[in-house]
Amino acid sequence: MITFFQRYDILICPCAPTVAFPHDHRPINWRTLSTSTGDRFSYLRMLEWSALATTCGLPATAIPAGLAASGLPVGVQIIGPPGSDTFVIAVAEAIEKALQAA
Repeated sequence: MITFFQRYDILICPCAPTVAFPHDHRPINWRTLSTSTGDRFSYLRMLEWSALATTCGLPATAIPAGLAASGLPVGVQIIGPPGSDTFVIAVAEAIEKALQAA
């Protein structure tokens, strides 16, 4: 991961493999989600998307990034190198401002 940040300042990636979805009240092990292609996967697999920053101890924040064609919100996570907490937040703020102006 450190090699990545020697070349790039920041990593911007999806928060989840799917857009927002209705809450499912069933036990967590019974919940599934659908991809845009209709494939289904375990609800718990969404944790993999936040695991990159969490496992590596990297600063990260998530922001809304607009709406999918379905009208549901989509988010991105912004991940920075170790110790770049304020930089990650500044990038998130700049992206939010740019999206609001668009």
